[in-house]
Amino acid sequence: MLTNKIKSTIINISILIASFVIPIIFAEVILTFLGMADPMIYRSNPIYGYEPIPNQSSNRLGVPIFINNIGLRDNENYTNLERSNTLLVIGNSVAYGGSRIKQEDLFTEILETKLKIHKPLIKVYNAGVNGYSISQMISRTKSLLNKIDPEYIIMYVIMEDFLRAPRTLITENNFVYPTKKPSSALGHFLLLSINYLNRRYNFLDYLPSSIAQWFLPPENYSARYNKSNIKEIHINAIETFVNDVWEASRHSRHKIFVFLAPTRQDILINRRNNNTYLQLKFESMNIHFYVLQPDFYAAIINKGKDIDDYYWDSVHYREKGHSLAADVIYRYLILNEDFKAN
Repeated sequence: MLTNKIKSTIINISILIASFVIPIIFAEVILTFLGMADPMIYRSNPIYGYEPIPNQSSNRLGVPIFINNIGLRDNENYTNLERSNTLLVIGNSVAYGGSRIKQEDLFTEILETKLKIHKPLIKVYNAGVNGYSISQMISRTKSLLNKIDPEYIIMYVIMEDFLRAPRTLITENNFVYPTKKPSSALGHFLLLSINYLNRRYNFLDYLPSSIAQWFLPPENYSARYNKSNIKEIHINAIETFVNDVWEASRHSRHKIFVFLAPTRQDILINRRNNNTYLQLKFESMNIHFYVLQPDFYAAIINKGKDIDDYYWDSVHYREKGHSLAADVIYRYLILNEDFKAN
């Protein structure tokens, strides 16, 4: 028979275990209900690295996210019905909008609403994908032209997109770009939270690497390329696309618009990066090129507004940021003769 001391020890151990297990189970249930076990899933692509899987949706922390039948962030499926004035927006996670912004608050949706005043049948498609370089955007656009036939293309990019590897491939266990549903909502939430906080504060740098690696996503990898020539590689990809694909399918290069978006820090210190190289390159290709730093600075800092109301982090927007981006793009487009034509 068990002595009273042994019984007491068993009870105490059981209470101790329960004090850990019950909160974990409760958190798992709550986070599962909030959609943390249901992230957007990606798949590999041999040409442009990866893309979101078509025909999926999730509702994470109260924010519904939709990927339509051709892999674009849209709550409307693409159909073969003829639609005039189609505009395709390509970009990285800034254009995609992340998982905190509802569909109706994306700058692409707001822009479509504004443009319908002038072009009632216009449809704006959002082809932004997290982490894309310029070359990846262009490669994926080639494949999308086989599915849709846009009259206009907007490249909404940041400077970093011209410095990324031409093609990045995702690793199977990269929880930022999951290729399958996570086994634990709590585990996925903790990994994402730690990764986000580390990108802002770099606190994992102070931990031993053997410990830090448990909380960092496995690095994606890319084919070898000339890093000293990376801007030229991306510009050549655009030029080849324009000459061999876009114009070959009877589209005008004047219907391509490139918007270079500023970072949060660019706006705070009114930093105007040296964009002469890009400016000259796009001018030589007869492609419209707009640097948006002055517009964002004038709309936020000059008016005494809090930049934290517009940016989540260094580059990604809150709802007000998306609204501002839509306003700025809209003003440039309606003043552009190549956009106003037909």
